[in-house]
Amino acid sequence: MKRLFMAILLLCGMVIFNTTHAQMLTDVVASTDWNVLFPHRFNPDDRSGAGSLPTTAAKDFYSYANFAEAVRRMGNIKIIAERHCGTNSYRLTRVDKTTGASIVFRTDDGFNDATSMLITETIDYGSFLNEGDLTTRKRELAAFLANISQETTGGWPTAPGGQYAWGLYFREEQGYEGANNIGYRDETNTRYPPAPGKSYHGRGPIQLSYNYNYGQVSEFIFGDKNVLLANPEKVVQDGIVAFETGIWFWMTQQSPKPSCHDVMIPGKFNPTANQTAAGIKPGFGATINIINGGIECGGGGAEKPQVVGRIGHYTRYTTYKQVSLELNGGNNSINCGCATMHPFATDNSECANITSLAFTAPSSNILNVSSLAPITLSVTKNDPRSEITQVFVKVDGKRLAGTSVQFTPTAYKSYTVQAVGIRSGKDSVVTNFTFAIWNSSTLQGCGGLPAWDAAKVYATPGFIVLYNSTVYRNQWWAGSADVPGTNTTWAVVGVCNDNGGGGTTPPDGGGGTTPPPSTQAPVG
Repeated sequence: MKRLFMAILLLCGMVIFNTTHAQMLTDVVASTDWNVLFPHRFNPDDRSGAGSLPTTAAKDFYSYANFAEAVRRMGNIKIIAERHCGTNSYRLTRVDKTTGASIVFRTDDGFNDATSMLITETIDYGSFLNEGDLTTRKRELAAFLANISQETTGGWPTAPGGQYAWGLYFREEQGYEGANNIGYRDETNTRYPPAPGKSYHGRGPIQLSYNYNYGQVSEFIFGDKNVLLANPEKVVQDGIVAFETGIWFWMTQQSPKPSCHDVMIPGKFNPTANQTAAGIKPGFGATINIINGGIECGGGGAEKPQVVGRIGHYTRYTTYKQVSLELNGGNNSINCGCATMHPFATDNSECANITSLAFTAPSSNILNVSSLAPITLSVTKNDPRSEITQVFVKVDGKRLAGTSVQFTPTAYKSYTVQAVGIRSGKDSVVTNFTFAIWNSSTLQGCGGLPAWDAAKVYATPGFIVLYNSTVYRNQWWAGSADVPGTNTTWAVVGVCNDNGGGGTTPPDGGGGTTPPPSTQAPVG
């Protein structure tokens, strides 16, 4: 009975979740809207464009049902994106929001060796068409549909129903549908190498192109790059997967570009000084710049024909959904282009202008104390855009508010302290600092001391390290060849008997071997 009850409870929960999701999506776009928005969408039985809709669900590649299911599936994915500032070097972790299972599926070359500050952003694909008020969500829908409509349009100026009623007409790039042509292969890409004989031409609503994009979206959707690298045609065999690729591109930031989603949410994307100087501003024009800025933007003067087409689709959809073209409520289509925008570029000043926290106290990762007395933990803010509204420090299970707090250690050991800066509408800024509290006289806390690192150069005397259960202090410059215990570079402070506290000091009080004259010291 208990198992039956739990099964019923789980089933009810799933029904409630799906019903809630459906209501949320239909607030933005309903199934009854779809035939109005896309009367000439892809139909294998009618390639004349007469407007005959697909007669079966199997033939309706760009159906509302496929779109809704793609939104639902992508809503279960969360990506933790870590990037070193000033670089395009990422480590990506995929999280299944239902099970909580996570896996690091991508670590770029050089990521682990980079020393610049780490920027961590959480990309929740459940926020697609689901962030901000209803007007904001409808406007994002219009922007998304406008761009995928331009990518797949079959319209022309005198087309029946109007040029901009022909979105989602093509399923794959013209010249490739029904042909055996092979193209868009980047043979030099070793992370996402093309499979033999496969073409990576434009497919689906966003016209996904090139093997490196097929590989990336495959990792996000399936957790495996090889699913779409080996079978790129899957994007035109499964309408749900096709829409998933479009949502992926829309939601995913690829530095130095933000995501299309972010630039359509008021207050979410704040251009840097360099971006402002380049004419970049939030709104529909920025989505064009993200998607195809190198070709369509930055020319100055009149907008290019492709941009005019995107704005035409956008105007049709915003009019239908009764929302404004501009984020501030304006309706001037001139402000929706990108002729005056330069393409996004790496900002060399990013590291200096990034919102961040840093510990200023303790000033060292080793605190030599004689008793467990209160210590000060201090944090400094670098907040050029005044984004941080609150700072608190977490240590030893405590949460202490403020940038300077008092903490009384409970034991001689290693502590990891975390500072968190709350930002409205954005991920919190987080930084960690690890330090050891020990007593050099009794060797209490010696188990928490940092281990000797063979890859590190100890350029000045006085570093304390733990190696083979012995505490050492370097007497002068020490390199990788100076292994503690093999020469006189490292003096023995004492033997660390356990991880809990004490040890024994040498008879001379830890002074160790007398250093040689300075003229004999190794050159650092």
